[in-house]
Amino acid sequence: MAQMQPEKEVAVTLKTNLKCGSCLKKIGPLLDANPLVVRWEADLSHADRLLHAVVLGAEPVPLLKGELAKAGFHGERVLEGVVNGTQLSRYRPLFIVVLYVLGFSLLMSHASGGLSVDAVMRNFMGGFFLGFSFFKFLDVRRFADAFATYDWVASRFRPYAIGYPLIELGLGLAYVLSWQLFVVNAVTAILMAVGLFGVVGTVHSGRQVQCACLGTTFNLPMSIVTVVENSVMLLMASYGIIQMVLRV
Repeated sequence: MAQMQPEKEVAVTLKTNLKCGSCLKKIGPLLDANPLVVRWEADLSHADRLLHAVVLGAEPVPLLKGELAKAGFHGERVLEGVVNGTQLSRYRPLFIVVLYVLGFSLLMSHASGGLSVDAVMRNFMGGFFLGFSFFKFLDVRRFADAFATYDWVASRFRPYAIGYPLIELGLGLAYVLSWQLFVVNAVTAILMAVGLFGVVGTVHSGRQVQCACLGTTFNLPMSIVTVVENSVMLLMASYGIIQMVLRV
């Protein structure tokens, strides 16, 4: 008796009329519930509101169009192909920004008189928040829409999502100026812990959404990379708090 061949995973991209986070909340449960949809993500920053998905079977486009129609949306195929390789190249903008921030922190620390661990970490966190807030400010409303798809607080309290870039800007300035560092580290730790809760939940569920850490200028997928990013910032803020407590 011949063995059945496993169905291929096919990558499909559809041009859609999805507009915002509320649209994703309508279509998301339908796609998540379909066993043939392996993973998916929507790029609302693109002019064509692209829906990227990996689907099992020979007819992925009709399947996705059918799920979109159930929620009152429509889509047209852009391209498709058999999935292979990794998506690390999609994080290239994030890696470049992090390298710039690292260089900034080293230069600032050297200019201030030494490359101590505390100084490098403080300047790194300052540069991180200043740089990342800049990209969010480019389109605050789209950032808020994307942020609300995975952050627990942002999904329930819109002003928090809208004001998040301003919070990051304030934290960045405080770190660079070494102002009220205990309070700043505490606020950072809380923000990162709350953010990590939503990121881990999203990654664990397998739901594919856009990571809004660099706003919506770049289409970065939510993955373990985002978990590491939040975790490192949480650890650095916690380290800063512990160091200040031990010095008292």
